[in-house]
Amino acid sequence: MKKWKRSFISAITLISFAVILLTGCWDYRELERRAIIVGLGIEELPPERFAGKEMRMYQVIVQVVEAASASGQMGMGTQTGQQPKGYTNFIFKTPSIANGIEQITTQSDRFPILSHLQMIAVGEKVSEKGLNELFDFFSRFPQMRRHTEIIMTTGPITEYFTIPSVSEPTPSLHIAEITDSVQKTLIMPESNLGTVSKSVRSNTPFFLLTASINKRKQIVINQATVFQNFKKMGILSKNDIQNLSILHGEIERGVLNFPCYAGKKVGLQILKGKNNIRPTMKNNRPHITFQIELDTELMEYQCLGASFDKPNQLERAERIYSDILEKRLHKTIETLKKKYKADVFRLTTRLKNHPDMYKQIRKQPKTFFEQLTIDVNVDLKIRNIGDSLKTPHYKLKK
Repeated sequence: MKKWKRSFISAITLISFAVILLTGCWDYRELERRAIIVGLGIEELPPERFAGKEMRMYQVIVQVVEAASASGQMGMGTQTGQQPKGYTNFIFKTPSIANGIEQITTQSDRFPILSHLQMIAVGEKVSEKGLNELFDFFSRFPQMRRHTEIIMTTGPITEYFTIPSVSEPTPSLHIAEITDSVQKTLIMPESNLGTVSKSVRSNTPFFLLTASINKRKQIVINQATVFQNFKKMGILSKNDIQNLSILHGEIERGVLNFPCYAGKKVGLQILKGKNNIRPTMKNNRPHITFQIELDTELMEYQCLGASFDKPNQLERAERIYSDILEKRLHKTIETLKKKYKADVFRLTTRLKNHPDMYKQIRKQPKTFFEQLTIDVNVDLKIRNIGDSLKTPHYKLKK
């Protein structure tokens, strides 16, 4: 046989084997046979005794997105005129998160997948008892993702997994989108599994954005909960959250409001920001100076009769708002330092290049914050005032 014929036959044989291998996947599983988990809710139940020992019990809510919804078959199994749901909730009573998820296979005959988990919600009771057992599962389970949002909820946790949304039929995805939007557009701390893990490793407090349901049955996020050693320490208001985010250096965007007169406001949109700390010892006591630089633009100015037609007028406004923000931040610092005596300011990781102070904050955090004095310097610049140099006059002409 000629050489070219042998080469041709060999090539055909290799192609045939390749085609056979590409015709299917040995571990292929139909999408409808998978329970794609997008939301997880955990609340504390009264303990029960097993083998003479008291065990914590949890109510676990697992929200599974329905694959049929995406394929246009949402109408199957529903009455005419009804809007079918794009999800299924499974609710279990269990001493173990893993055991609760495993029960999905017994109730739905579907294989649970956690790699698409978007949101974890923990209830008030479990946050007071402690998140240590839950965190062990979340940090250890191979399918978990670091950017999964984790929040705390007030009131019955089951309500959060049934509230409908105009834009998103699956409640868990709706809450995850709200949480992500709040963190990106407002001055709010990150509240995901990766951020929590980082704080746990450094043995510093962490924050979870806290959701509530208003009278119109809408989900609102305007608070945060402080945790230390996996237990709830307290609640932060929206103003405290914003001030802490600036002190943490998490200044990407957001709106700062300042008073004008008679309830009127000035709104400044943050364009970018920078936060540096200057540690030193004063009178044998630790001292930190926060040096904050903000670039903003004027988005609303309700101070009627004002004018920016001269450079010194803009400079005067910058000084006024820098001073107001300095006082706000200093007030928040003193209040939280006295209340928590812990590193809610995330100084631990920023003091590694200062051995003496780092050693003290690691070994004696309570003493460190009792002795700590803090200064705040704010340099706020207004880079853009819009298309108008003047605001309307106080009195309208008849």
